[in-house]
Amino acid sequence: MSNAFQHGSRTLFTSPHIRRPEYWQFIKLVVPPGRTLPPGKTKWSSDDTNEAFCLRCDTTIPFQKSPSVVVRNHMQKKHPQELNDFIAQAGSAGRGPAGSGRAKRLSSEPSMSEDMGSMVASSSSAAPAAKKPRRNQPTARTQSEDRQAMAMDLLVRWICGSLEPLSTVTEGGFIKLITFLSQGTHELPDRTAMCRVVEQKAAEWRFETMEKVKYKVVGHYSLSAELWCTHYDMKYVALLCHHVNDKFETETFPLGVIYVPPPEDGGAKELAKLMEAVFRDWGLPKHSLSLLLTSNDTTIRQLASILEVKRFPDLWAVAHNCLVSWIRPPRVAASNATVPAGGTRTKAAAQLSVASVVQELRWLADGFDHDIRVKKMRAQTIGGDEEELLIRKTNCSTWAEVYDFLSELMLWRPSINRFFASAASSSTCRITEPTAKMWFVAEAYLLLLRTLREVKQITTKDKARTLPFVIHCLMAIKQQLSQENITDLLMLQKGIVDNLSANYDALVPEFLWCSLLDPRYAKMDHVDEDKRVQCKLELTERTVELHRKNTPTPGLMHQLLQEEDAPNEIDTDEMRISVADEVSAYLAEHQQRTTRRYPFLSALARVWLGSVGCSSADIGALRREIPYLVVLDNEEHEHSEDPWNTMINMLYLHVSIRESKRSEQK
Repeated sequence: MSNAFQHGSRTLFTSPHIRRPEYWQFIKLVVPPGRTLPPGKTKWSSDDTNEAFCLRCDTTIPFQKSPSVVVRNHMQKKHPQELNDFIAQAGSAGRGPAGSGRAKRLSSEPSMSEDMGSMVASSSSAAPAAKKPRRNQPTARTQSEDRQAMAMDLLVRWICGSLEPLSTVTEGGFIKLITFLSQGTHELPDRTAMCRVVEQKAAEWRFETMEKVKYKVVGHYSLSAELWCTHYDMKYVALLCHHVNDKFETETFPLGVIYVPPPEDGGAKELAKLMEAVFRDWGLPKHSLSLLLTSNDTTIRQLASILEVKRFPDLWAVAHNCLVSWIRPPRVAASNATVPAGGTRTKAAAQLSVASVVQELRWLADGFDHDIRVKKMRAQTIGGDEEELLIRKTNCSTWAEVYDFLSELMLWRPSINRFFASAASSSTCRITEPTAKMWFVAEAYLLLLRTLREVKQITTKDKARTLPFVIHCLMAIKQQLSQENITDLLMLQKGIVDNLSANYDALVPEFLWCSLLDPRYAKMDHVDEDKRVQCKLELTERTVELHRKNTPTPGLMHQLLQEEDAPNEIDTDEMRISVADEVSAYLAEHQQRTTRRYPFLSALARVWLGSVGCSSADIGALRREIPYLVVLDNEEHEHSEDPWNTMINMLYLHVSIRESKRSEQK
């Protein structure tokens, strides 16, 4: 297997003989353009090239004989800070000063006294001295270096995986803890050195991922653009590529993190250029991009049209944004505000009315729990102990707390109605009876929040995490809300329905009919080629027929499995496998020929692979906040480092660590 990897238009490889690693931190050798390995040779060597390439400053370094001298001169001239950081880090591991070339050589090579001693011994002995057996046990120095490298790797994983500030390594308490746990054998790097380590680790992960992807067959793929925002709306996009491998399993790998230019610096157009450069670096053709799963950010929406790709929105974000745009956040309703009793209702009036209902219902619950006379009347009317009739309340500061409170209140609704219907409460009770409008708003809240909560819980499970399934759930919300026929608060209802409809109605027909085509029906061994060819023609014809009719739910797979006139000679398992196999294999293996013979299969496979691929992305997780302390820490050190580049490296490692954990859990 070749030791080369692709970096843009260049083919690079690591020098196989490195005596001074501080000079080769981010410098690779360049394979001459058009050159291939000669027969019988599997790896490139320094004799095969006369150029080196610096990954830090994108500089080509030519040399005549040996690259060591020019590489050393380049590092000392262009990157003295990185060189000093590496030397300081090496010194903290218990090694000799890396700045002294003689000391480093003496520590890594046999000493001159040992050489002289062996020469004297060989000349004074009459017979050849017996060779000492080579010890395979690692030396104490090797063990120390391994532990140092492992500790540094764990430190980077913790800081980037949890998005902690890089300055954490300089905090006194943390230093004391590490010193105590390591018994003084491990010394933490300073923040500058830590920044370089994160940068180097991010570059290594990119190269390793590129190496793995290079040997994969990535046909049609989809992307999810994960938007990371700071507290003052600076944005980064983490690009994740999703595809289906030859075992019908979804795979995800991070392509990179891109800083989103503001509108005055080009905005979506400049971002599109940066994304196309990423596609070229990874060797992913843009015409094979099926879907772009994004949040509802304006710049990201414009990006899809510039790239000319089909965009699918983050459905959870669509519904949630609709909720917060039409219903004020919890606990911000003005208690003394008035709402028009009739006439034309403005959007502001509708928002105010809906938000005030939650506050009124909380006052209702407080009155039942704290008014002694009311508690006694409830106990007499309903029966039971006063303490057993307490209504469990929450602060209602989040939508989850609003959901919990309203769920509790709806359980008490029958007893509340009985209390107000009794004669005892008609004259002496000072609590206002809830109106039909208040109960309607409570039900509408619960309808939306309950369904979205269930969708979010279900979609976090791998067995049901597919976009078509989510669409079905949101369709149920829309249909239920559309059935409400109450004249008051119709603007809330209309806003929810319109927002959901505008974002996914155009795609629903394509997804509904293929909703059952997901990897769960194809994760089984393929039938042999003879059986597949035997049933291929008939299955293809039936697929064409069902596709042209725009098959409604429950979908193509259900139709093929449940129809009474299905051929008896084809087993159910074979049909399942063959349908999924036809859809993907025709496009992946015979793209041009299949497009001419069966034009429908191209669109069919793109929709299917796109929906399956996007199912790897978390619903509602496409817009995330970068911790404030991390941003502040990077800005405070902008005099010594690039805060944007540091943030990009941290986010790339964060996403890579997260995705590697997910793949291990599958």
